[in-house]
Amino acid sequence: MSSEDESVQINITFPRKRKIKKKEWKRNKAKARRHSGEGKIPQTNCQHGGPRTYCKQQMIKPHEIQDLYEEFYMDSDKQRQDQYLKLAACLTLEPPKRKRVSDNQRKRNIPYIIHYHITNQDGHQLEVCSKTFLSIFCVSPGRVKLIASHKWQTNNPRGERRGGPRFKEEFVQLKEEIKDHISSFRCVSSHYGRNKTPHKKYLPSHLSITKMYKLFCEQYNGTLDVKYKMYYNIFMTSFNLGFGNPRKDICSFCVKKKASIRIEQDRARKQELVTELLVHKVRSRQFYSKLREEQDNSVLTICFDLMQNQALPKSPIGEAYYARQLWLYFLGMVRHRPGEQQKDDVYFYTWGEHQQARGANQVASALVHFVDQELSPNDHGIKTIRLFSDSCSGQNKNYTVLSTLNMLASKHKVSFQHVFPVRGHSYMPADRAFGRVEQILRAKETILLPEEYYAAFEEVGHVIKYGTDWGVFDFKKVADANLKKPPTFKITETKILEVAPPPAPLTVKNFYNAGGCQHTLLKRGKNWRALEAAPLDDTDCVKLAKKRDVKGLLIAMGQENNEEIKAFYDPICRTDEDAMETDDSDDEDEATVDINDDNW
Repeated sequence: MSSEDESVQINITFPRKRKIKKKEWKRNKAKARRHSGEGKIPQTNCQHGGPRTYCKQQMIKPHEIQDLYEEFYMDSDKQRQDQYLKLAACLTLEPPKRKRVSDNQRKRNIPYIIHYHITNQDGHQLEVCSKTFLSIFCVSPGRVKLIASHKWQTNNPRGERRGGPRFKEEFVQLKEEIKDHISSFRCVSSHYGRNKTPHKKYLPSHLSITKMYKLFCEQYNGTLDVKYKMYYNIFMTSFNLGFGNPRKDICSFCVKKKASIRIEQDRARKQELVTELLVHKVRSRQFYSKLREEQDNSVLTICFDLMQNQALPKSPIGEAYYARQLWLYFLGMVRHRPGEQQKDDVYFYTWGEHQQARGANQVASALVHFVDQELSPNDHGIKTIRLFSDSCSGQNKNYTVLSTLNMLASKHKVSFQHVFPVRGHSYMPADRAFGRVEQILRAKETILLPEEYYAAFEEVGHVIKYGTDWGVFDFKKVADANLKKPPTFKITETKILEVAPPPAPLTVKNFYNAGGCQHTLLKRGKNWRALEAAPLDDTDCVKLAKKRDVKGLLIAMGQENNEEIKAFYDPICRTDEDAMETDDSDDEDEATVDINDDNW
């Protein structure tokens, strides 16, 4: 997540919930066509003529009829078409001069007579009959009668009454008040968007829409009549907000600079800090530009990273939040290619805390195994291998892994380019695979054995198990014995390491788009091809207190008598106290035999 709070922005383009597209409804499309004049032909349909007739339709020229029609339908909004200067201005109303006797009650109660007028190109108003008027503007008699009725009562054009209060000024102002209230909260942007939600922002996890609505009501003391449904709909359709605060892998440089920018008072110094932050972000984006560079078939791109430790046993009970648990490690190796990530491109190297530590030897050994599998027995014409990983000095960015790459370059006659990101800006394809695994693991509340984790990981990629599929070698000992001391460059400052088959030297680049310096790693008289790492024995890294916690947790879960569970955990959680108790019990049995012996 981003380290600095941001103001909430209205996001209509990418809202949290898809907005209803009423314009795409079939009936609304038909209504729009009806008010746009589409398919209508203006004409005069009456047969009035002669000097004594009041309808002057014969004096209207054809091009004037077309001009009137186009002017009327220039705006397809019905309300504006009905406005006084359009249709209503052509109507003159007056009381009837003489009431006719009729059996029709409606005709006897008509309060006004409608006179229809057309303005020609000379500006003269010509009176026409209703049939001519309706045929020129292509409107129905009912529509004209409604307009005339409203004009007779109010002497104003008829306004829009459809839609209830939604189009009133008070309602629009109410919506703006709600949007302003939601925008007053502070949010953060996602660092790990999983490539799906780049426009989403996050509010603090302790908030909810209900709490925000209650705060809105308290702010206005009930003076605004706003229902929860209205607040909810605006939140969902005008914003793209979630709740949560999963901050991890934050860039400390960004945090420091943003904090300094907020408190700095001097404008010149503040501008310098902003410039430094912008340069830093530009450099961080160069790493992803390198990753996205198109390559031919002779180049293999590998991204690798360690996933967050997985706990054994995993349980939702309260004791699990306070007890120390065993760690299961997963190192993701991803063969990066353009397009969607495939299962055959993802590999998870796994081992337990009771088997090996988590360090440079384990990463280097997994890397050697993966490269050997890719290049042997058929190398597929690969000449260069690009590696992308984070800058963790204890695992990836160290002389142990670097010496291992030199040994691989000498063995397979290929070149390596190891690219490191700016710290804190290291989201990679391996994290995308981890995200899919995390979604699967969320549905599993209880996990007791490693095989249950393996099943989840195998849905995303291939699981390479320690001891059966791969092993760990002591590459660190090889590096300590054969590299120059002290080294001629600082590996912590590098951005790209380029390793070529011997006798080519190592190229070190401290910037992504700049030249590098050449260095020699080996001591005089040493040869990369002659170096070989010895297998590393299993190392139990589980501390005594953790073993006790795991045993207690299994008892709390009711698994202490499960034979399958005991077969896995008993060898791991066995302590010296357990061994002493076993020895004491054996001694007591032997002593009892001796005491009861007749020869004693």
